[in-house]
Amino acid sequence: DTPDTPIDTLSVQATFGPGFTFAGAPSDFVLTTVDEGHFHIHRNILEQASFNMFDGVLDVHHAAMILTESSAEISVVIHIVYGLECLHLSPTLDTIEAAIEGLIKYGVPIDALAVPNLPLYQLVHFHALYHPIDAYALAAHYGFEELAVNISAHLLAYDLSDLTDALSIKI
Repeated sequence: DTPDTPIDTLSVQATFGPGFTFAGAPSDFVLTTVDEGHFHIHRNILEQASFNMFDGVLDVHHAAMILTESSAEISVVIHIVYGLECLHLSPTLDTIEAAIEGLIKYGVPIDALAVPNLPLYQLVHFHALYHPIDAYALAAHYGFEELAVNISAHLLAYDLSDLTDALSIKI
């Protein structure tokens, strides 16, 4: 089984901490999660990635905003938006799915993010080694066809009698 350890908050804080710079620019906005995770980010990066101003979060004239998601979920969302590798965070498939829902909520088009060499694809594909049917179901559910096809190679020996109704519906 894959490690189900929580997101390494020290690593996240180092990545998106107060001194975080990206492309030479210092962060200018702070996202705070319900479990008090703080993410120092760049408003313009999120504005460019989102078609709804990150669900209106960026419409405010403040330099900080509190989100309803956990730090584990937002860490994955922010890494994906920035295009930063995040396998080291070891998120569970449930956390990855919550992050995908977060991306959708925050107006980030997910189709272009589930391609090889990008973090979202890599995260789901990693789980195909340990939980192939669950990873396949997640990819199929969100319409990530290329990813689902790639994962299907891990299902050649899968016993279809083990397929639950819930997974069938999700697929």
